[in-house]
Amino acid sequence: MTNHTVAVRIKLFLTLAAFALFAAPPLAAQMEPGFETSPDSGGVVITKHTGPGGAVVIPVAIGGRPLLELAEGLVRTAA
Repeated sequence: MTNHTVAVRIKLFLTLAAFALFAAPPLAAQMEPGFETSPDSGGVVITKHTGPGGAVVIPVAIGGRPLLELAEGLVRTAA
């Protein structure tokens, strides 16, 4: 292999790697149906419930990352 061929292959690899890292949807958009989340130091925070009303089952992990907390004001009791 020539130096030019190696350089082209390295550039192609780096371009594809950058695309794979930065083209993925944000964490909040790709996780558990019915919830919006935000990443937080090794886990996730549920920031919004987008599912139907009624009883809600809160998962212990979302996308393989542990649930750390529920955002303030997320949980309300029925009156």
